[in-house]
Amino acid sequence: MTTVLIAVRILKSTQSGTPRLVLQHTRYLSNKGYKVYVVAQRINRKAIKAHGGIPVKVPIWPVKGYFHRKFFALQTRILQKFYKPDLTLGHGDIFDQDILYLHNCIDLAHELTYEKPLPQKNAVGQIHAKQLKEQKFKLLVCNSKIMQQDVGQRFGVPESKLKVIYPEHDEQRFTINEKTKEKRVEQRKLMGYDDRNVVISLITSGDFKKRNVQLLLDLIEILYHKHDLKHIRCFIAGKNKDSYYQQEVEDKKLKGIVTFQSSIPNVENYYFATDIFVLPAWIEEFGRSVVEAMACGLPVLVSERVGSSELLEGPSRNYILPPKVELYEHKIVELIKDGEKRKAIGQNNAETAAKYNSMRQNEKHNAVFISLADKA
Repeated sequence: MTTVLIAVRILKSTQSGTPRLVLQHTRYLSNKGYKVYVVAQRINRKAIKAHGGIPVKVPIWPVKGYFHRKFFALQTRILQKFYKPDLTLGHGDIFDQDILYLHNCIDLAHELTYEKPLPQKNAVGQIHAKQLKEQKFKLLVCNSKIMQQDVGQRFGVPESKLKVIYPEHDEQRFTINEKTKEKRVEQRKLMGYDDRNVVISLITSGDFKKRNVQLLLDLIEILYHKHDLKHIRCFIAGKNKDSYYQQEVEDKKLKGIVTFQSSIPNVENYYFATDIFVLPAWIEEFGRSVVEAMACGLPVLVSERVGSSELLEGPSRNYILPPKVELYEHKIVELIKDGEKRKAIGQNNAETAAKYNSMRQNEKHNAVFISLADKA
């Protein structure tokens, strides 16, 4: 039996992109007959076992910083020598691996979000710099062409070591059918929306500054007060501790019009309640929420620095925009006023998203696994 070791420092919550990808790989590989060890410091044993994997918890270095992260790499290296896996998959926190799954361009993201270089002492930046300069991997799987271009140019990673595989979505959860229509009614009622409301949403794991929530709030202010579109509603879902954005809602006189929602396990219900999805991020290396929104038949307005915008086809590409509020204003007004156009764009997006469902994307990953295993 082929043995695979997957290393991911934190796998506690199963709602964000990286844990979901790890669990997806665990299930897929175990179903193919692989023995899969999942190594983490903070671990969800129940979820890993449910996906056919073997959870392995390692100690945590108590002091935050570079060595805190490096300690995980050292612990994983010991386990690699013990288990002798045929393949090691790393998710950004170890130095020796067959396949490196990088989920963030930490330097580029800081530069675009804060308009200044990443501090040299940033622990994640130090880990990534060491990984990408030493290049102790056979392949780096990038989640977008944005990432592929950045790591190639910034760190000199050769094209032969880079492969773009877009993150998948679960076609059983994120879809359009009669049942989702029922859930839409239930969720909108739960959130206080009726049939007259056009609901705009931004759904994310967190970091409202990077996702440019400010632009969305500015946009809703313009739509509600300048265009007098009193039937619009907006919700922003995701973890964020900064009270600044709640105060912005107050200052812009949008209380009750814009709400902040917590993350939920059945996040698909948020998409079912939505009419238009917006992600004006300064950068999003991929943005799984975009492809999930697409799969649910929604029109999406996204920044040109959102990796998942690379998937958009046909007329939907007209909604890839620079992060300027006046450009979003022009495009979203026509969608708010034209329900048929929303439906047509959403249907186009759903057909596109079907090309990137879990089955298709996992076959691409598996082809890489087999290729590297054959070379071992």
